[in-house]
Amino acid sequence: MDAILNWMKGILILFLIGHVMLYLVQNKTYEKYVHFFLRILILLAVMAPIASRLIDEDTLIQNMEQAQFFQELENVQNINAISSAETADYRLQYEEACGRQVEDTLRQKGYAVAYSRVTLTEAYEIERITIGIEKSGDNIEKNSFVHVSDIEIPAIQIKEKEKQKEQTSQEYAELEKFVCENYLVDKTQIQIEEVR
Repeated sequence: MDAILNWMKGILILFLIGHVMLYLVQNKTYEKYVHFFLRILILLAVMAPIASRLIDEDTLIQNMEQAQFFQELENVQNINAISSAETADYRLQYEEACGRQVEDTLRQKGYAVAYSRVTLTEAYEIERITIGIEKSGDNIEKNSFVHVSDIEIPAIQIKEKEKQKEQTSQEYAELEKFVCENYLVDKTQIQIEEVR
């Protein structure tokens, strides 16, 4: 209830300040412009709470990061005056920077990334993204012993491994979808490798 009252107070204060500005405008020709500007401000003040409810903060931050990434990519594409030797070196440096950015983004999303490599075309467009995912082992240490006393144990282990493979393939599909959406690449441009 207090939030609604504060919102209404803000609109009222904005409205009063607007009328004071209209009163202070000496020239009547500028009055219509000030009046138009004030209407837009009041409209934005009225719509602000509705817009904040509709826009998810995480999605907004993700979209901003994506826009920043593509802005940087576009800036690199606009560089034409660099010699061919410098261009190749610069592209390698940019590929490394893009790889680090992909790696950081995926780690923030909770993926166990061992490495990531981004390959760019001559036009500085993404050609391929290779992601190395750390695979959890069988939870058996090198020096530990496993005693088999029942013949059904291998069958149980096979079923568990099949479940792990299904879960892994589902996780890879989610990872692939995330990379496709964030970096605007096709699934054929993504390669996921398991690292032990």
